Amino acid sequence: MRGERVRVYSDPRLRAQIKERFPESLEWPPVGLPEDYLALIASNRAAFVRAGERFVGHGGISIEELLVPFVQIDRRDR
Repeated sequence: MRGERVRVYSDPRLRAQIKERFPESLEWPPVGLPEDYLALIASNRAAFVRAGERFVGHGGISIEELLVPFVQIDRRDR
């Protein structure tokens, strides 16, 4: 699967070839994922796009990206 920040491969040799083109990228181990779900994550502030191409992205590989705040607002009559 081709993404801007993450690409997923089922073949470790193919992922290694792409990693050579993007040496700063991170080969994510398939911990908790299927064995053939081999993610390659772009480095900080980088993406798998053509040089000079702009894109809008968000998030990263930090624990803060896993936490979603929950806010509940109740109306109370006095």
